[in-house]
Amino acid sequence: MKKYLKVLFLCLIFFTLFSLCSCSLQHQINPSESQIVDSQFVDSDSEAEDYDLSSVLSQDEHYIIYTDSTGRTWYKVFDDFGNVVISDMTYYRIPEIEMVSETIIKVTIQSGTGVGSRGTYYYDFENSMKSKYFMGVIGENEELAVYVGYSGGSHSDYAVVENIFENSDIEKQIKIDEFSYELSDKYYDPILEAEISDNSDEVTLSYYAYVDGTEKMVDETFHLG
Repeated sequence: MKKYLKVLFLCLIFFTLFSLCSCSLQHQINPSESQIVDSQFVDSDSEAEDYDLSSVLSQDEHYIIYTDSTGRTWYKVFDDFGNVVISDMTYYRIPEIEMVSETIIKVTIQSGTGVGSRGTYYYDFENSMKSKYFMGVIGENEELAVYVGYSGGSHSDYAVVENIFENSDIEKQIKIDEFSYELSDKYYDPILEAEISDNSDEVTLSYYAYVDGTEKMVDETFHLG
């Protein structure tokens, strides 16, 4: 009898230890804890398992860029209250997202090489307004965008200044014959940068040109309006 009770006691101890180990293992592999997701970056239409912190490529107060389980690149843009205002996916390079002003954010996606394959659009948080899609943007302020154009060849040879959000007429088109110097033909996109004045009445273009037979970078200012 004593021998029987001793065996029963040992079996109870073994069963108790086994149960404790099983509970511990189940807790370690709980699927709800295996993914770490920042809830402020998940909207009602997205799946929490789309990404975890290890798949985030870049994030800031107003955006997050991440990859999903298939390797596709997604990006979401948030307003000041954390609401998702843009949610999209791209097969191209990782988007570049930055604030143009306190209320306007800029999304740029490069689909190839050169300025001409650079697609850009803007979103105004204050007015809940998204701009059209601009190609070849080389500069902007919170009112105007500057982008390059092609007259038919493979080289950009003029610049356009246009209102970002209002579907109005083009503010200014700077054609090739308005440049003081001949544009360099060594580059597909000799017009590289644009800077708009504080009161939006002038734009300064930086471009490669031939000056007295020598190629150099030139900064030239054009009046708008």
